[in-house]
Amino acid sequence: MYHRLSPMSEFDEKAATWDDDPSRVKRAEDIVVRLKSTIDLSQVKSAMEYGSGTGLMSFVLKEDIREIILMDDSVKMTKVARQKITD
Repeated sequence: MYHRLSPMSEFDEKAATWDDDPSRVKRAEDIVVRLKSTIDLSQVKSAMEYGSGTGLMSFVLKEDIREIILMDDSVKMTKVARQKITD
C-alpha cells in the first residue's frame, strides 16, 4: 500500500521555505509588473488574491492597493503569509 500526498499537503510541506526560491519571488514581481501595465490600479481600493500562497504577489502590490485579502487552500502557506503581515 502506498500513500500519495494531496496537493495541499505538498504545499504545506513547502510553505516554510517557499519564499527562499528567488525564481518564485521574481515571477511574482514580473506578474505584478505585467498586471500594472494592463490595469490602472489607482482606482482599486481592495482586492482578493485567491491561491495566494505566502502572499508574494500581494506584498509586491501592497503600496498600490490599500486592502488585499489573501486566500489559499494550504493552511501552512496562509500561516506564513500571516506571519509576514505581522512582522
